[in-house]
Amino acid sequence: MNGCVIILKTKIVNIRWNPKNKKWYESKGYTYTKMGDEFEVKVEDLTERSHVRIEVQCDNEECKTPILKPIIWSNYKIDTKEDGKYYCHPCSMILYGTEKTIFAKLETGKKIEGLVKVNKVGSKMKIIEYINHENIIVSFENGGIVNCSYGNFKKGAVKNPMDLLVSGVGYIGCGETMFQDIEHGLIC
Repeated sequence: MNGCVIILKTKIVNIRWNPKNKKWYESKGYTYTKMGDEFEVKVEDLTERSHVRIEVQCDNEECKTPILKPIIWSNYKIDTKEDGKYYCHPCSMILYGTEKTIFAKLETGKKIEGLVKVNKVGSKMKIIEYINHENIIVSFENGGIVNCSYGNFKKGAVKNPMDLLVSGVGYIGCGETMFQDIEHGLIC
C-alpha cells in the first residue's frame, strides 16, 4: 500500500484576534489591529491547539474516501505521524491500527506473554505462553491454567476452571477427577 499523503486543501483561514493568540501571531509576523478583528492566517501558522477546521484530501491510490470532511487543525497536528504524513482514519487503521499492531505482536509472540486481563466473571488472567494467536496458555491467580485463543482472551471469554461457578460453591477444576456416590458406595 502506498503512503497516504494528505494534501491540505485549505491554505488560508480567517480567525479573530484574542488575548490568547496575540503574542503567537505577532511572533509569526502578523500585524496586530485590535481584539476581535478578523485577519487571514496561513494554515501552517495556526497554533498547535487551534480549533479552526481545515479541508484535506487523501492522495492514497487505494483510499476509499479520498475527499475528507473538514477536520480540526489540532487533531490534524496530533495525528500527523513521525514521517510528517497524515493518514485519513481508514488508512491510518490499516497502517497503524490497533488490530494490526496486536496481530503483528501475535505473529512474533513478542510483548504478549505477561499480558494481564480480567475475564467476564472478574478473574485476573495472564498469558504465560504464546504458541500462536489460536493457541495461548493462560494462568489465573488462584491456580487455574487453560489453553485458549487470543481472541477469547481479549474478549474476556476465558473460563477459569477454579472459579466457584457451580451453584456458587463448586468449581470444575483441573486434571483427573474422582467421582464419589456415597449412596451407592461407588468411588470412580
